Amino acid sequence: MKQLNTIDQVVIFSLNKQRFAIPLNMVKQIIRAVEVTSVPNTPQTICGVINYHGSVIPVYDFHQRIGISGVITKPGNRFIITSMSDFMIALRVDDIEGIKQLNNDNLTISESIQNGLDIYGVIKTIDRLIIVYNLEAFLNSEELNFLMQNEFDPPCNSMKI
Repeated sequence: MKQLNTIDQVVIFSLNKQRFAIPLNMVKQIIRAVEVTSVPNTPQTICGVINYHGSVIPVYDFHQRIGISGVITKPGNRFIITSMSDFMIALRVDDIEGIKQLNNDNLTISESIQNGLDIYGVIKTIDRLIIVYNLEAFLNSEELNFLMQNEFDPPCNSMKI
């Protein structure tokens, strides 16, 4: 897992008019939302699977994970294709706001913020705070077990945004 001080850039996205971020080094590609195929007996946060360049990857409902339920995928929504150590997942988000360069002035790094949580830190902007999530720690044990027990295609090394 990358340390916070080695994260130079993040992808900022919105969910229900709130902004969040993940490290750019975990992003393979950002695509328009496509039809998701349901899979039985999945954790509540897994919407189903999609065909991504011939690979079957699970779609993770970020809305559900942070407590926003009943959100339906719309044509303007995006999927962030992410690569973790053992698998790829698509994060369902409302929109992409862009890529932000991090520096000591706009990023709060605190042991009290990070300790036991699934975040790297908080970005300070003029009008709000943006939580930078650590996807490796974000997934709970049920989600990780589902991803590891199913034979999803492993991550590839190329990045396209």
